[in-house]
This record gives sequence, structure tokens and C-alpha cells, in this order.
Amino acid sequence: MKIVVDASSLASLFLPDEDSLTVERYLNEAEVVAAPKLAMVETAAAFYRRVRKGSLTVAQANAAVTSWIETVQAGGVIFYEDRDVLAEAGVAAGRLNHALQDCVYLELARKLNYTLLTGDRAFGNKGAALYPDIVTV
Repeated sequence: MKIVVDASSLASLFLPDEDSLTVERYLNEAEVVAAPKLAMVETAAAFYRRVRKGSLTVAQANAAVTSWIETVQAGGVIFYEDRDVLAEAGVAAGRLNHALQDCVYLELARKLNYTLLTGDRAFGNKGAALYPDIVTV
């Protein structure tokens, strides 16, 4: 399986939650793991969002970011330019009445003909109207 993974799924690898084992299984079984470059920042932002919510310390978020940067540098994910799907993502965002950044992941998956792996159940349900190859964890 070839997958596009979103930031919510990537973040769960570094900050274990109820979805972490499932995400890890999908990534380990995937032939190719891809994401838009947007995922670099969005994944790190997820760590600090948990700091703001009080479920993580700054030191824990910093450690998660360090691990994430090491993963990026090791080539664990193939990153694609956001601009290559931005126009299509805008159309999808309008059709789905959903956030543009989530639709960037959706349109990259559509363009590559890969499965989209998302931790956002609401988005997975909406996105299936445009692209049925979505796995929600």
C-alpha cells in the first residue's frame, strides 16, 4: 500500500494515544509514505497545541519535535510540494466546506492515487465524498 499521511496521524507516532499502534502498523506496512510539505510544520504544531491544552510540557513537545525532525531528515516520509495541489485543494475545501490544509492532504492522495491516512474522523467522512480511498484511525 502507498499512503499519504496527515499531521494528526504523524503526531500520534511521537505522542502516543489510542490511535498510535494502528498508525504505526499502517506506516510499517506501507511501501511508500508521502505527505505534503505542509505536514512538516503541522506535525510539530500538534505537539505545541497539546502544551497549550495542558496535556504536555514544553520539554515533552521539544523532545517530540526533535524526534520528528530526525524522522524527516532520515527520509521516513517523501514530501511533495503543496503548490502542486493547492488549486485542487481549494476547490475541495469549497465543496466540502472544510479546512484548506486538510484538503491539501486529500488532493495529494488523489493526485498520487494513494490511500489517505487521517486521524480526523470528521474529515475522513467528508473527504470520502470526493475520494473513497481514505482510512480513518
